Amino acid sequence: MKCWWLEITLKSDLCAATGDSEQAVTNMKTALEHGLPIIPAKRLKGCLLNEGKEIVSNGFAAQSELADLFGRPGASHPARLHIGDAHIYRIPGFLLGKERADGDVVLENYEKELRELIRHPELGEDFAERLLTRLRTRTAIDKVLKTAQKTTLRTMQVVPRGIVFRSLLELSDAQGQTPPQLLKWCVKALRHVGLGITRGYGEVSCTLAEYVPHEQDAAKNSRIPKDFPGENAMEYEIELQNPVLFSGSRGLYEDCCDYIPGSAIMGALAAMYIADHGLGADAHRDEVFSRIFLRDGVCFGNGFLKAVVGGQDRTFYPAPAFLALEKRGEGRLINRLNGDDEKKRRKELSGQTAFDWEDSKVYLADVEKEVRLHHQRPKNRGIGHAVNDLIQAGAVDMGQFFSYMCISGGQRFSGVIRGNAGDLQALAACLEKRSWTLRLGRSRTAEYGNARIRLFPAESGQQEARSGQWRCGCCLPWFSSVRAVRKRRQNKINTTYAPIIAVRDGH
Repeated sequence: MKCWWLEITLKSDLCAATGDSEQAVTNMKTALEHGLPIIPAKRLKGCLLNEGKEIVSNGFAAQSELADLFGRPGASHPARLHIGDAHIYRIPGFLLGKERADGDVVLENYEKELRELIRHPELGEDFAERLLTRLRTRTAIDKVLKTAQKTTLRTMQVVPRGIVFRSLLELSDAQGQTPPQLLKWCVKALRHVGLGITRGYGEVSCTLAEYVPHEQDAAKNSRIPKDFPGENAMEYEIELQNPVLFSGSRGLYEDCCDYIPGSAIMGALAAMYIADHGLGADAHRDEVFSRIFLRDGVCFGNGFLKAVVGGQDRTFYPAPAFLALEKRGEGRLINRLNGDDEKKRRKELSGQTAFDWEDSKVYLADVEKEVRLHHQRPKNRGIGHAVNDLIQAGAVDMGQFFSYMCISGGQRFSGVIRGNAGDLQALAACLEKRSWTLRLGRSRTAEYGNARIRLFPAESGQQEARSGQWRCGCCLPWFSSVRAVRKRRQNKINTTYAPIIAVRDGH
Protein backbone atom coordinates (compact mmCIF):
# COMPACT_ATOMS: atom_id res chain seq x y z
CA MET A 1 0.00 0.00 0.00
CA LYS A 2 1.30 3.44 -0.97
CA CYS A 3 0.12 6.76 0.47
CA TRP A 4 0.22 10.39 -0.64
CA TRP A 5 -1.10 13.67 0.72
CA LEU A 6 -3.66 15.49 -1.38
CA GLU A 7 -3.06 19.16 -0.55
CA ILE A 8 -5.99 21.47 -1.30
CA THR A 9 -5.38 25.23 -1.27
CA LEU A 10 -8.49 27.41 -1.13
CA LYS A 11 -8.40 30.13 -3.78
CA SER A 12 -11.83 31.41 -2.72
CA ASP A 13 -14.22 30.86 0.17
CA LEU A 14 -15.51 27.29 0.40
CA CYS A 15 -18.70 25.70 1.74
CA ALA A 16 -18.55 21.90 1.97
CA ALA A 17 -22.18 21.66 3.09
CA THR A 18 -23.50 18.59 4.88
CA GLY A 19 -27.19 19.54 4.97
CA ASP A 20 -27.02 20.94 8.51
CA SER A 21 -28.37 24.36 9.45
CA GLU A 22 -28.62 26.57 12.54
CA GLN A 23 -32.08 27.91 13.12
CA ALA A 24 -32.43 31.67 12.59
CA VAL A 25 -28.66 32.01 12.07
CA THR A 26 -27.28 29.88 9.22
CA ASN A 27 -29.16 28.18 6.39
CA MET A 28 -26.18 26.16 5.17
CA LYS A 29 -23.34 25.10 7.46
CA THR A 30 -20.01 23.81 6.23
CA ALA A 31 -18.69 20.44 7.44
CA LEU A 32 -17.08 20.71 10.89
CA GLU A 33 -15.23 18.40 13.28
CA HIS A 34 -15.20 19.72 16.85
CA GLY A 35 -15.46 23.22 15.39
CA LEU A 36 -12.64 22.74 12.86
CA PRO A 37 -13.61 22.83 9.16
CA ILE A 38 -13.12 19.68 7.10
CA ILE A 39 -13.87 18.59 3.54
CA PRO A 40 -15.69 15.21 3.69
CA ALA A 41 -14.04 12.37 1.82
CA LYS A 42 -17.26 11.57 -0.03
CA ARG A 43 -17.21 15.06 -1.51
CA LEU A 44 -13.59 14.71 -2.61
CA LYS A 45 -14.14 11.29 -4.13
CA GLY A 46 -17.14 12.55 -6.11
CA CYS A 47 -15.19 15.55 -7.41
CA LEU A 48 -12.15 13.47 -8.41
CA LEU A 49 -14.37 10.85 -10.02
CA ASN A 50 -16.19 13.52 -12.01
CA GLU A 51 -12.87 14.82 -13.36
CA GLY A 52 -11.88 11.25 -14.19
CA LYS A 53 -15.05 10.80 -16.22
CA GLU A 54 -14.18 13.91 -18.23
CA ILE A 55 -10.70 12.52 -18.88
CA VAL A 56 -12.18 9.20 -20.04
CA SER A 57 -14.74 10.98 -22.25
CA ASN A 58 -11.90 12.83 -24.00
CA GLY A 59 -10.04 9.61 -24.72
CA PHE A 60 -7.04 10.09 -22.40
CA ALA A 61 -7.80 7.01 -20.26
CA ALA A 62 -9.84 3.81 -20.43
CA GLN A 63 -13.09 3.28 -18.57
CA SER A 64 -11.68 0.10 -17.00
CA GLU A 65 -8.78 2.08 -15.55
CA LEU A 66 -11.17 4.58 -13.98
CA ALA A 67 -13.36 1.80 -12.55
CA ASP A 68 -10.32 0.01 -11.14
CA LEU A 69 -9.20 3.18 -9.35
CA PHE A 70 -12.53 4.41 -7.97
CA GLY A 71 -14.54 1.19 -7.89
CA ARG A 72 -17.66 -0.18 -9.56
CA PRO A 73 -21.16 -0.18 -8.03
CA GLY A 74 -21.99 -3.65 -6.72
CA ALA A 75 -18.50 -5.05 -7.34
CA SER A 76 -17.27 -7.92 -5.15
CA HIS A 77 -14.00 -6.12 -4.34
CA PRO A 78 -13.45 -2.53 -3.17
CA ALA A 79 -11.76 0.24 -5.15
CA ARG A 80 -7.98 0.47 -5.05
CA LEU A 81 -8.10 4.13 -4.00
CA HIS A 82 -9.09 5.10 -0.47
CA ILE A 83 -9.69 8.77 0.30
CA GLY A 84 -9.69 10.28 3.79
CA ASP A 85 -11.39 13.41 5.06
CA ALA A 86 -9.44 16.59 4.28
CA HIS A 87 -8.30 18.29 7.50
CA ILE A 88 -6.72 21.67 8.06
CA TYR A 89 -2.97 21.62 7.39
CA ARG A 90 -1.90 25.27 7.07
CA ILE A 91 -3.65 28.40 8.35
CA PRO A 92 -2.49 31.80 7.03
CA GLY A 93 -1.23 34.04 9.79
CA PHE A 94 -3.52 36.93 8.83
CA LEU A 95 -6.60 34.84 9.69
CA LEU A 96 -5.29 34.49 13.23
CA GLY A 97 -4.38 38.17 13.58
CA LYS A 98 -0.65 37.61 13.18
CA GLU A 99 1.82 39.84 11.42
CA ARG A 100 3.14 38.69 8.06
CA ALA A 101 6.58 38.00 9.54
CA ASP A 102 5.13 35.46 11.94
CA GLY A 103 4.25 33.14 9.06
CA ASP A 104 1.55 30.53 8.77
CA VAL A 105 0.43 28.02 11.39
CA VAL A 106 1.11 24.45 10.27
CA LEU A 107 -0.61 21.40 11.81
CA GLU A 108 1.72 18.54 10.94
CA ASN A 109 -0.06 16.04 13.17
CA TYR A 110 -3.74 16.96 12.93
CA GLU A 111 -5.03 14.23 15.26
CA LYS A 112 -2.63 15.23 18.03
CA GLU A 113 -3.59 18.90 17.69
CA LEU A 114 -7.28 17.99 17.68
CA ARG A 115 -6.96 16.01 20.92
CA GLU A 116 -5.20 18.94 22.58
CA LEU A 117 -7.93 21.30 21.38
CA ILE A 118 -10.64 19.05 22.82
CA ARG A 119 -8.85 18.79 26.19
CA HIS A 120 -8.09 22.52 26.43
CA PRO A 121 -10.33 24.02 29.14
CA GLU A 122 -10.67 27.47 27.52
CA LEU A 123 -11.03 26.43 23.87
CA GLY A 124 -14.27 24.93 22.66
CA GLU A 125 -16.03 24.14 19.42
CA ASP A 126 -17.63 27.57 19.25
CA PHE A 127 -14.26 29.33 19.55
CA ALA A 128 -12.66 27.30 16.74
CA GLU A 129 -15.74 27.73 14.56
CA ARG A 130 -15.78 31.52 14.97
CA LEU A 131 -12.05 31.71 14.28
CA LEU A 132 -11.93 29.58 11.13
CA THR A 133 -15.29 30.19 9.43
CA ARG A 134 -17.17 33.19 8.08
CA LEU A 135 -20.81 33.94 7.23
CA ARG A 136 -21.86 35.05 3.74
CA THR A 137 -25.36 36.19 2.80
CA ARG A 138 -27.10 36.30 -0.57
CA THR A 139 -30.58 37.00 -1.89
CA ALA A 140 -32.54 36.75 -5.13
CA ILE A 141 -33.34 39.90 -7.15
CA ASP A 142 -36.82 40.57 -8.45
CA LYS A 143 -36.65 40.75 -12.26
CA VAL A 144 -39.27 43.48 -12.46
CA LEU A 145 -38.63 45.65 -9.40
CA LYS A 146 -34.86 45.08 -9.46
CA THR A 147 -34.90 44.77 -5.68
CA ALA A 148 -34.37 41.88 -3.30
CA GLN A 149 -37.21 39.38 -3.32
CA LYS A 150 -38.94 38.79 -0.03
CA THR A 151 -38.08 35.63 1.99
CA THR A 152 -35.06 34.86 -0.23
CA LEU A 153 -32.27 35.94 2.12
CA ARG A 154 -29.91 33.01 2.74
CA THR A 155 -26.87 32.78 5.01
CA MET A 156 -24.06 30.36 4.19
CA GLN A 157 -21.13 29.41 6.43
CA VAL A 158 -17.84 29.28 4.53
CA VAL A 159 -14.16 28.54 5.12
CA PRO A 160 -12.06 31.62 4.19
CA ARG A 161 -9.62 31.46 1.29
CA GLY A 162 -5.95 30.82 1.92
CA ILE A 163 -6.38 27.80 4.20
CA VAL A 164 -4.70 24.57 3.04
CA PHE A 165 -6.33 21.18 3.66
CA ARG A 166 -4.73 17.74 3.46
CA SER A 167 -6.41 14.44 2.65
CA LEU A 168 -4.66 11.08 2.86
CA LEU A 169 -4.86 9.03 -0.35
CA GLU A 170 -4.07 5.31 0.00
CA LEU A 171 -3.61 3.08 -3.00
CA SER A 172 -3.60 -0.69 -2.57
CA ASP A 173 -1.27 -2.76 -4.75
CA ALA A 174 0.58 0.37 -5.85
CA GLN A 175 3.31 -0.23 -8.42
CA GLY A 176 6.35 1.97 -7.78
CA GLN A 177 6.68 5.16 -5.78
CA THR A 178 4.77 7.51 -8.08
CA PRO A 179 0.96 7.88 -8.30
CA PRO A 180 -0.86 6.44 -11.34
CA GLN A 181 -1.08 8.84 -14.24
CA LEU A 182 -4.87 8.90 -14.13
CA LEU A 183 -4.84 9.89 -10.44
CA LYS A 184 -2.36 12.70 -11.12
CA TRP A 185 -4.55 13.98 -13.95
CA CYS A 186 -7.67 13.88 -11.74
CA VAL A 187 -5.88 15.87 -9.02
CA LYS A 188 -4.54 18.42 -11.49
CA ALA A 189 -7.96 18.87 -13.14
CA LEU A 190 -9.81 19.39 -9.85
CA ARG A 191 -10.53 23.11 -9.63
CA HIS A 192 -13.84 23.49 -7.77
CA VAL A 193 -15.29 21.88 -4.63
CA GLY A 194 -18.46 22.54 -2.63
CA LEU A 195 -21.45 24.81 -3.13
CA GLY A 196 -21.72 27.96 -5.22
CA ILE A 197 -18.92 27.10 -7.63
CA THR A 198 -20.57 29.27 -10.32
CA ARG A 199 -21.00 32.18 -7.89
CA GLY A 200 -17.44 32.77 -6.74
CA TYR A 201 -17.09 29.99 -4.16
CA GLY A 202 -15.13 26.76 -3.99
CA GLU A 203 -12.14 27.48 -6.26
CA VAL A 204 -9.21 25.28 -5.22
CA SER A 205 -5.74 24.25 -6.35
CA CYS A 206 -4.67 20.63 -5.69
CA THR A 207 -1.28 18.89 -5.58
CA LEU A 208 0.07 15.52 -4.45
CA ALA A 209 2.80 15.48 -1.79
CA GLU A 210 4.90 12.77 -0.15
CA TYR A 211 3.33 11.09 2.86
CA VAL A 212 5.30 10.94 6.12
CA PRO A 213 3.52 8.80 8.74
CA HIS A 214 3.15 9.80 12.38
CA GLU A 215 3.11 7.52 15.38
CA GLN A 216 -0.27 5.91 15.82
CA ASP A 217 -0.96 6.57 19.49
CA ALA A 218 -4.05 4.38 19.59
CA ALA A 219 -2.07 1.31 18.47
CA LYS A 220 1.35 1.95 20.00
CA ASN A 221 0.72 -0.62 22.76
CA SER A 222 -0.46 -3.30 20.33
CA ARG A 223 1.63 -6.37 19.93
CA ILE A 224 1.40 -9.96 18.78
CA PRO A 225 0.75 -11.97 21.95
CA LYS A 226 3.37 -14.67 22.48
CA ASP A 227 1.33 -16.63 24.96
CA PHE A 228 -2.34 -17.02 25.69
CA PRO A 229 -3.23 -17.66 29.33
CA GLY A 230 -6.12 -20.00 29.91
CA GLU A 231 -7.99 -20.52 26.67
CA ASN A 232 -6.39 -19.45 23.39
CA ALA A 233 -7.92 -16.00 23.10
CA MET A 234 -6.90 -12.43 22.50
CA GLU A 235 -8.93 -9.40 23.44
CA TYR A 236 -9.25 -6.55 20.96
CA GLU A 237 -10.11 -2.90 21.43
CA ILE A 238 -11.23 -0.96 18.37
CA GLU A 239 -11.26 2.85 18.30
CA LEU A 240 -13.33 4.33 15.48
CA GLN A 241 -11.57 7.13 13.64
CA ASN A 242 -14.57 7.76 11.35
CA PRO A 243 -18.27 6.97 11.48
CA VAL A 244 -19.06 3.35 10.63
CA LEU A 245 -22.03 2.03 8.64
CA PHE A 246 -23.65 -1.23 9.77
CA SER A 247 -27.16 -2.14 8.74
CA GLY A 248 -29.60 -2.39 11.66
CA SER A 249 -32.83 -4.31 12.08
CA ARG A 250 -34.80 -1.69 10.11
CA GLY A 251 -32.34 -1.40 7.25
CA LEU A 252 -29.29 0.68 6.40
CA TYR A 253 -31.16 3.96 5.86
CA GLU A 254 -33.17 3.93 9.09
CA ASP A 255 -31.17 2.03 11.66
CA CYS A 256 -27.67 0.97 12.70
CA CYS A 257 -26.69 -1.79 15.13
CA ASP A 258 -25.30 -0.92 18.58
CA TYR A 259 -22.14 -3.01 18.31
CA ILE A 260 -19.46 -4.07 15.85
CA PRO A 261 -20.49 -7.46 14.41
CA GLY A 262 -17.90 -10.18 14.67
CA SER A 263 -18.63 -11.04 11.05
CA ALA A 264 -17.40 -7.58 9.99
CA ILE A 265 -14.11 -8.11 11.82
CA MET A 266 -13.79 -11.57 10.30
CA GLY A 267 -14.36 -10.16 6.81
CA ALA A 268 -11.75 -7.43 7.27
CA LEU A 269 -9.14 -9.93 8.50
CA ALA A 270 -10.03 -12.40 5.75
CA ALA A 271 -9.37 -9.75 3.10
CA MET A 272 -6.00 -8.96 4.72
CA TYR A 273 -5.05 -12.65 4.86
CA ILE A 274 -5.98 -13.20 1.21
CA ALA A 275 -3.91 -10.19 0.12
CA ASP A 276 -0.87 -11.11 2.24
CA HIS A 277 -0.77 -14.71 1.01
CA GLY A 278 -1.79 -14.05 -2.60
CA LEU A 279 -4.74 -16.46 -2.46
CA GLY A 280 -7.06 -14.52 -4.78
CA ALA A 281 -10.21 -16.30 -5.94
CA ASP A 282 -8.83 -19.68 -4.78
CA ALA A 283 -8.77 -18.72 -1.09
CA HIS A 284 -11.34 -21.38 -0.23
CA ARG A 285 -8.93 -24.06 -1.47
CA ASP A 286 -6.24 -23.05 1.01
CA GLU A 287 -6.28 -25.31 4.07
CA VAL A 288 -5.27 -22.66 6.60
CA PHE A 289 -7.71 -20.08 5.27
CA SER A 290 -10.53 -22.62 5.27
CA ARG A 291 -9.80 -23.67 8.83
CA ILE A 292 -9.69 -20.09 10.16
CA PHE A 293 -12.54 -18.46 8.26
CA LEU A 294 -14.76 -21.16 6.76
CA ARG A 295 -14.78 -23.94 9.37
CA ASP A 296 -15.00 -21.80 12.52
CA GLY A 297 -11.43 -22.50 13.51
CA VAL A 298 -11.35 -18.96 14.90
CA CYS A 299 -14.40 -17.41 16.59
CA PHE A 300 -14.78 -13.65 16.21
CA GLY A 301 -16.76 -12.12 19.04
CA ASN A 302 -18.88 -9.00 18.66
CA GLY A 303 -17.36 -5.72 19.78
CA PHE A 304 -19.35 -3.94 22.49
CA LEU A 305 -19.09 -0.35 23.67
CA LYS A 306 -16.19 0.43 26.02
CA ALA A 307 -16.03 3.66 28.02
CA VAL A 308 -14.59 5.09 31.22
CA VAL A 309 -17.24 5.25 33.95
CA GLY A 310 -16.81 4.99 37.68
CA GLY A 311 -13.09 5.66 37.36
CA GLN A 312 -12.22 2.71 35.12
CA ASP A 313 -12.73 1.24 31.66
CA ARG A 314 -15.84 -0.88 31.39
CA THR A 315 -17.35 -2.90 28.57
CA PHE A 316 -21.13 -2.61 28.13
CA TYR A 317 -23.29 -5.51 27.02
CA PRO A 318 -26.95 -5.76 25.90
CA ALA A 319 -29.26 -5.16 28.83
CA PRO A 320 -30.53 -8.36 30.51
CA ALA A 321 -34.21 -9.11 30.02
CA PHE A 322 -35.04 -8.99 33.72
CA LEU A 323 -34.10 -5.29 34.02
CA ALA A 324 -36.43 -2.46 32.94
CA LEU A 325 -37.01 1.24 33.59
CA GLU A 326 -39.94 2.42 35.65
CA LYS A 327 -42.16 4.36 33.28
CA ARG A 328 -42.95 7.20 35.69
CA GLY A 329 -39.62 7.21 37.50
CA GLU A 330 -36.55 9.26 36.62
CA GLY A 331 -34.05 6.60 35.67
CA ARG A 332 -35.27 4.12 38.29
CA LEU A 333 -34.42 0.52 37.46
CA ILE A 334 -36.77 -2.31 38.37
CA ASN A 335 -36.46 -6.08 38.28
CA ARG A 336 -39.16 -8.12 36.61
CA LEU A 337 -38.29 -11.12 38.77
CA ASN A 338 -39.44 -9.25 41.84
CA GLY A 339 -43.14 -9.68 42.46
CA ASP A 340 -43.66 -6.07 43.59
CA ASP A 341 -41.71 -4.59 40.69
CA GLU A 342 -43.57 -6.79 38.22
CA LYS A 343 -46.79 -4.86 38.93
CA LYS A 344 -45.25 -1.47 38.10
CA ARG A 345 -45.59 0.17 34.71
CA ARG A 346 -42.29 -0.07 32.90
CA LYS A 347 -40.51 0.40 29.61
CA GLU A 348 -37.74 -1.58 27.96
CA LEU A 349 -34.08 -0.69 28.37
CA SER A 350 -32.75 0.61 25.05
CA GLY A 351 -29.11 0.93 26.10
CA GLN A 352 -26.39 -1.41 27.29
CA THR A 353 -25.26 -2.33 30.79
CA ALA A 354 -22.07 -2.84 32.78
CA PHE A 355 -22.10 -4.29 36.30
CA ASP A 356 -19.71 -3.28 39.08
CA TRP A 357 -19.86 -6.24 41.40
CA GLU A 358 -17.57 -4.76 44.05
CA ASP A 359 -19.46 -1.47 44.54
CA SER A 360 -22.92 -2.86 43.69
CA LYS A 361 -23.60 -0.49 40.78
CA VAL A 362 -25.16 -0.83 37.36
CA TYR A 363 -24.02 1.49 34.58
CA LEU A 364 -26.19 2.12 31.53
CA ALA A 365 -24.82 3.46 28.27
CA ASP A 366 -26.02 4.37 24.78
CA VAL A 367 -23.93 4.02 21.64
CA GLU A 368 -23.71 7.44 20.01
CA LYS A 369 -25.18 7.52 16.51
CA GLU A 370 -25.71 10.20 13.88
CA VAL A 371 -27.49 10.75 10.57
CA ARG A 372 -25.32 11.48 7.53
CA LEU A 373 -26.77 13.04 4.36
CA HIS A 374 -25.56 12.15 0.86
CA HIS A 375 -26.17 13.41 -2.65
CA GLN A 376 -25.65 11.26 -5.74
CA ARG A 377 -25.34 13.26 -8.96
CA PRO A 378 -27.23 12.26 -12.10
CA LYS A 379 -25.49 10.26 -14.78
CA ASN A 380 -25.68 13.34 -16.98
CA ARG A 381 -22.76 15.37 -15.62
CA GLY A 382 -24.30 18.57 -16.95
CA ILE A 383 -26.88 18.36 -14.15
CA GLY A 384 -25.36 19.39 -10.85
CA HIS A 385 -28.01 18.08 -8.45
CA ALA A 386 -30.53 15.28 -8.02
CA VAL A 387 -33.73 15.93 -10.00
CA ASN A 388 -35.79 12.81 -9.29
CA ASP A 389 -38.42 14.94 -7.58
CA LEU A 390 -38.81 17.23 -10.62
CA ILE A 391 -39.26 14.77 -13.49
CA GLN A 392 -41.78 12.18 -14.57
CA ALA A 393 -41.93 8.83 -12.84
CA GLY A 394 -39.88 6.03 -14.36
CA ALA A 395 -36.72 8.03 -15.13
CA VAL A 396 -33.44 6.41 -14.09
CA ASP A 397 -29.95 7.64 -13.26
CA MET A 398 -31.24 11.10 -12.36
CA GLY A 399 -29.48 11.27 -9.00
CA GLN A 400 -30.63 10.71 -5.46
CA PHE A 401 -30.60 12.45 -2.09
CA PHE A 402 -30.57 10.05 0.84
CA SER A 403 -29.37 9.60 4.43
CA TYR A 404 -27.51 7.00 6.47
CA MET A 405 -27.70 6.16 10.15
CA CYS A 406 -24.22 5.31 11.44
CA ILE A 407 -22.16 4.82 14.60
CA SER A 408 -20.30 8.04 15.40
CA GLY A 409 -16.51 8.10 15.34
CA GLY A 410 -14.34 8.46 18.43
CA GLN A 411 -15.97 5.58 20.34
CA ARG A 412 -14.27 2.39 21.51
CA PHE A 413 -15.49 -1.20 21.28
CA SER A 414 -14.09 -4.33 22.87
CA GLY A 415 -14.43 -8.05 22.24
CA VAL A 416 -12.61 -11.39 22.15
CA ILE A 417 -11.24 -13.53 19.31
CA ARG A 418 -10.74 -17.24 20.10
CA GLY A 419 -8.77 -19.93 18.30
CA ASN A 420 -5.50 -21.81 18.48
CA ALA A 421 -2.37 -19.77 19.16
CA GLY A 422 -0.86 -20.21 15.68
CA ASP A 423 -3.96 -18.94 13.89
CA LEU A 424 -4.34 -15.97 16.23
CA GLN A 425 -0.71 -14.96 15.71
CA ALA A 426 -1.17 -15.19 11.92
CA LEU A 427 -4.14 -12.80 12.13
CA ALA A 428 -2.23 -10.45 14.41
CA ALA A 429 0.62 -10.38 11.88
CA CYS A 430 -1.82 -9.15 9.21
CA LEU A 431 -2.79 -6.22 11.44
CA GLU A 432 0.79 -5.43 12.42
CA LYS A 433 1.73 -5.19 8.74
CA ARG A 434 -0.92 -2.47 8.36
CA SER A 435 0.13 -0.48 11.44
CA TRP A 436 -2.82 -1.86 13.41
CA THR A 437 -5.47 -0.23 11.25
CA LEU A 438 -8.49 -1.73 9.50
CA ARG A 439 -11.68 -0.66 7.75
CA LEU A 440 -15.14 -1.81 8.72
CA GLY A 441 -18.70 -1.53 7.41
CA ARG A 442 -19.90 -0.02 4.16
CA SER A 443 -18.54 2.85 2.05
CA ARG A 444 -15.03 2.09 3.29
CA THR A 445 -13.22 3.86 0.46
CA ALA A 446 -14.28 7.35 1.56
CA GLU A 447 -15.44 8.96 4.81
CA TYR A 448 -16.49 5.79 6.66
CA GLY A 449 -14.99 2.78 8.40
CA ASN A 450 -11.46 3.78 9.46
CA ALA A 451 -10.49 2.20 12.78
CA ARG A 452 -7.47 1.36 14.88
CA ILE A 453 -7.15 -1.84 16.83
CA ARG A 454 -5.19 -2.94 19.88
CA LEU A 455 -4.56 -6.57 20.78
CA PHE A 456 -3.62 -8.07 24.12
CA PRO A 457 -4.05 -11.46 25.81
CA ALA A 458 -7.58 -11.92 27.12
CA GLU A 459 -8.05 -12.61 30.80
CA SER A 460 -9.02 -16.23 31.08
CA GLY A 461 -12.82 -16.45 30.86
CA GLN A 462 -13.39 -13.20 32.73
CA GLN A 463 -15.86 -11.65 30.32
CA GLU A 464 -17.95 -14.76 29.89
CA ALA A 465 -18.04 -15.51 33.62
CA ARG A 466 -19.11 -12.03 34.64
CA SER A 467 -21.65 -11.64 31.86
CA GLY A 468 -23.06 -15.02 32.82
CA GLN A 469 -23.77 -13.75 36.31
CA TRP A 470 -26.55 -11.53 35.05
CA ARG A 471 -27.41 -13.51 31.96
CA CYS A 472 -28.45 -16.40 34.19
CA GLY A 473 -29.87 -14.15 36.90
CA CYS A 474 -33.18 -15.99 37.07
CA CYS A 475 -31.36 -19.02 38.50
CA LEU A 476 -29.72 -17.16 41.39
CA PRO A 477 -31.09 -17.78 44.89
CA TRP A 478 -30.50 -14.31 46.32
CA PHE A 479 -30.22 -10.67 45.28
CA SER A 480 -29.12 -7.33 46.70
CA SER A 481 -29.95 -3.65 46.28
CA VAL A 482 -27.62 -1.57 44.07
CA ARG A 483 -27.40 1.93 42.60
CA ALA A 484 -27.83 2.74 38.90
CA VAL A 485 -25.72 5.28 37.01
CA ARG A 486 -26.92 6.51 33.62
CA LYS A 487 -24.29 7.42 31.02
CA ARG A 488 -25.43 10.05 28.53
CA ARG A 489 -23.95 11.03 25.18
CA GLN A 490 -20.43 12.42 24.97
CA ASN A 491 -19.49 10.76 28.30
CA LYS A 492 -21.62 13.14 30.38
CA ILE A 493 -22.67 11.20 33.45
CA ASN A 494 -25.93 11.80 35.29
CA THR A 495 -26.25 9.85 38.52
CA THR A 496 -29.51 8.71 40.09
CA TYR A 497 -29.99 6.44 43.06
CA ALA A 498 -32.62 3.77 42.76
CA PRO A 499 -33.21 0.51 44.63
CA ILE A 500 -33.26 -2.37 42.17
CA ILE A 501 -32.80 -6.09 42.36
CA ALA A 502 -29.47 -7.07 40.81
CA VAL A 503 -27.29 -10.13 40.59
CA ARG A 504 -24.37 -10.71 42.90
CA ASP A 505 -21.61 -13.31 42.67
CA GLY A 506 -22.67 -16.90 42.95
CA HIS A 507 -24.87 -19.32 41.05
